Amino acid sequence: MMIDEDSNGNDDLDSDTDGSHVHDDLDGIVPLLESSNFLPMDSDLERLHTRMGIRIQRIRKKHCAAFEDCMNKFFDGKSAGSRGSLFQIRNRFKFKNVKKKTSDCINDTQDFWTFVTEGLVCVLCCKLLNVTSLEEINHDGDITDLLKHTSEQIVNMIWPDINKESFNTVVEDLDKTIPYNDDIDELDDTLNYEEIFSDDEDIENTVAGWLPQRLQEELTWNSTANLSGGPGNNLALDLVNEFQNNEFKCKIFEALHSHKDSVKKFVKIYLPENLFDRNVRRHHPGFSGFNNAVVVNKPEKLSCRLKKYSKVLEDEAYILED
Repeated sequence: MMIDEDSNGNDDLDSDTDGSHVHDDLDGIVPLLESSNFLPMDSDLERLHTRMGIRIQRIRKKHCAAFEDCMNKFFDGKSAGSRGSLFQIRNRFKFKNVKKKTSDCINDTQDFWTFVTEGLVCVLCCKLLNVTSLEEINHDGDITDLLKHTSEQIVNMIWPDINKESFNTVVEDLDKTIPYNDDIDELDDTLNYEEIFSDDEDIENTVAGWLPQRLQEELTWNSTANLSGGPGNNLALDLVNEFQNNEFKCKIFEALHSHKDSVKKFVKIYLPENLFDRNVRRHHPGFSGFNNAVVVNKPEKLSCRLKKYSKVLEDEAYILED
């Protein structure tokens, strides 16, 4: 999935010709980890595959739930006219497939949030460095200290401090539930140990450090992996790792290159909007809790109304003076 600019200079969201997605391609690493040949010493591979599959599904569900919460809170069609809102950015940069129901477009939503995050971080960076474009940032000499200081400022502004009272409450609750060595024997027999402790067998079979040197080398250099499944499709593990590594680098390069021009355009459009300046008088229609009782469709009518009210006030003031 790449964001390219068409001949008119507009950003467009295009998928690969085969309909695949950059994150789908990177998911090819998952079968490598699940491969039965990658863990040849496990005595119950089917159980291991099932548990890994469940864990991967849980991770993806958590991502989807997080996106869903963010979209429900910040993605609102009412804010389409507000420059810098998620809905306006979505329309401006042609993320046509992004919608509030993220379960139907999880990959597009992830691309959208990544793009918005990259753009806003670059906008904030330009603001902190007091420059008007990314090209003005000086890359000559040693910029390690500048990069460290700027990144710390960005993190402090974007990530608020944890509420210490809430954090302490969570720690106290956990302290009551964590099993210690003294009372492990007193735990209820119905406790699901597999949800808390990993089997020793799984740990031993996935860590080569406990093996003798010869077996370590055997696992490292002579193992095979089967990405596509079925007999006769085994490949040397080091060859598969090299293939996956090259593909990963290629995808990362494509993603960086495809977003480069779009992020520059993002900074050019939204840097003058002062999105990171605090303004108590500015209300964002994309957030709930703000109601505008008078809808101003035509400013000239509002101007006439204000002039009428001002004339009435002048007449009242004149009467009071007399």
